[in-house]
This record gives sequence, C-alpha cells and structure tokens, in this order.
Amino acid sequence: MKAIARKQSNVSRKGKVFALSIGQGMGRIVSVLIAAIMARALTKDEVAAYKGAFVVFGFAAPLLQMGLNEGLNYFLPAEKTRVRGRTVDALILLASTATLFGLFLGFGGAALVARGFENPKVGGLLLWLIPYALITIPTSVASAVWVTQNRVYLSSVFGVTRQLLIGVATILPMLIWGTALAAIMGQVIGSVLLGTAAVILMIQATPRDRWKPSLRSMREMATFSLPLGMASMLGAMSMMVDKLIVAALCDDSIFAVYSMSAIEIPLIAVVTGSITAVMIVEMRRAIEKHDYAEACRLFRLSGEKSATLLLPITLFFLINADGFIRLYLGGEYADGATPFRIYTLEWGRRLLPCLRYPGARRCTAWLQNPNEWPRNGDHRCRCR
Repeated sequence: MKAIARKQSNVSRKGKVFALSIGQGMGRIVSVLIAAIMARALTKDEVAAYKGAFVVFGFAAPLLQMGLNEGLNYFLPAEKTRVRGRTVDALILLASTATLFGLFLGFGGAALVARGFENPKVGGLLLWLIPYALITIPTSVASAVWVTQNRVYLSSVFGVTRQLLIGVATILPMLIWGTALAAIMGQVIGSVLLGTAAVILMIQATPRDRWKPSLRSMREMATFSLPLGMASMLGAMSMMVDKLIVAALCDDSIFAVYSMSAIEIPLIAVVTGSITAVMIVEMRRAIEKHDYAEACRLFRLSGEKSATLLLPITLFFLINADGFIRLYLGGEYADGATPFRIYTLEWGRRLLPCLRYPGARRCTAWLQNPNEWPRNGDHRCRCR
C-alpha cells in the first residue's frame, strides 16, 4: 500500500511540476519576446534606461519580499486554524515594504539613482515603478498560496494569462511610441489590473477561517523568512552587481548590450522553480508527520531531477551562444555572446535550491549518506 501511495504521489508531483512549468515557462517566453522586440524597436539609449530601472528594482525586490514568497511554503502546509490569516499577514508585510520602497523613490531616491547611472531617464522611469512595486511585491506570494492549497492548476492558468496580457501591454505601446516610458507604463497598468485579480483569487483559495491580522504571526513569519530574503538578496546582488558596475563605468550603448545578454538561461529558473515549489511543500508535510526519511529522499530527488534536465540545456547554450544571441537580439548585440556564455555556467548553484531553507546547509553531508537516515523509530533529524 505504501508503494502504491508513493507511486500515486509521484504522478501527482510530476503533474504539479509540469503545470507550474507551463506558467513559468510562458513568463520566460514573454520576457524573451519583449527583449527581442525591444532590441529592434528601441534605441540603445532607451534600452539602457529601461534596463537600468529594472536592474534597480530587481536588486531591491528580494529584500522587499522578505523571503515570504518562499517562507509561506513552510508555514501554510502546517497551519491548521489561520491559513487565510497567514496569507493576510503576508500581504500586509509585503505591502508595507513596498510602500517604504515607494517613499524612498518618491522623496529623492529615484534622482539619486539616476545620478549614479548618469542617465536622467532612469529617474523618471523609476517613479513609474512605485505603483508597480505596490502590486507586484505583495502578489509575489500568490504561487506559494495556490500551491500549498492544492490550486496548482489555478496558479498555472493565471500565470499564463498574466504573462500573455503583460506581454501585450508592454509590447504594443513600445511598438507604437518607440520609448522605454511607453513600455513601462503599459507594464505597470497591466500589472496593477492583474495584481488586483491575484489578491482576490488568493483570498478565495484559502479556507474561511480566522483572517484578522496578527502581529505575533507577522513577527514569526518575518523572523523565519528574513534569512531567506537575505539569501535571495545576496543572490540577486551577485547577479546584478556586475550590471550596476557596467552602468556606472560604461556608456549607455555598452550597458544596453551587456544588460540584454548577461542573463541566465531562461529554462533554468523554470525547471528549478517548479521543482522546488512542489518539493518544499511535500518536504514540510513529511516533516510534520515525522517522516524524516521521506523528507530527505525528496531533498535529494529535487537535486537529481534538476541536474538531469539542466546539464544538457546548459551544454547546448554554451556551444551555441553566438548564434543564439544573433537570433535573439540581432547583429547589433552580437558582442553579448561572451557574457551570455559566462552566465550559462551559473547552472550549478541551482541544483539544490532547497538549501536556502534554514537548517538545510547544516545537514547537506548527512543527507548525502542514506546510511545515517532515521530508521527503526528513531526520528532524530538535524534537518528540522
């Protein structure tokens, strides 16, 4: 019976990963399409301004999210009486951090950043990212809420719909007016409308239990999730600091080429993000049931599945980087093949994304040795 249950769980798990991959894959396809059209529709100065604004937002977003987009995968599966309340608490926390970010930009931060980039257009575009942050930062937990509530297919359908509409809202103004401002305005308007729908669907997906905000719950989630946020922020810094240096030291045309091509292989985040979103929830449930051997098996399985998929993808893009960049961005961006090829080597750090969770790093060696896994009723586990 246990073997049958595990087989059924594996089928269900594969279905969830596939469904999430469709949603995230559509997001990556739309991002690639926007960048490809932008490289041909906008001048390099306009591209530099657009990318500069989003480099700043991408640098700040992991800290603003406080790790809650991942922390909820830990809290919601074990929550018995305040699932909706936990969700409301997370939305309030994230709306607060987004508000602080907006105040910083509005009261001189945008102008300060523009001076650092030596590009006044960046400051104006950053002001448009204030409403963008106010809606996208809180709704960054939507996928975690839907997955933990077994609404994986809702997450997939909404993700596909959102990405398609955001893509249209970004591309059409860009083609009509040919400016970075038009592209950002369309993206902001589309994000606000769809973000509002996401908040409503998140609340509806949770049971009608205790929903009133709790300061104690907020402190608990922030205390647990902040280390995740800091880890993500450091990861974002490592991916963004090179772009900030290029923006500060080079002219706009060089920054445009570099920022458009110094990217991670689009499929990497799709594969690892989908696997992790499903595995973390199941690992947490296994630990709640004191089935630590199953939790450790899932931990190892996530790395094995990721490596199986990522290694051939990485080798393909590593070999074909020059042709890919020319096809993707056009001949004017051909010099971007070198930074793109370097970024393909980032795949290794994605093999075990579960390591970001507190305690996981301490037991990595233990997890690699099945002989030390708990057995015969011994439930002591350093992963807890």
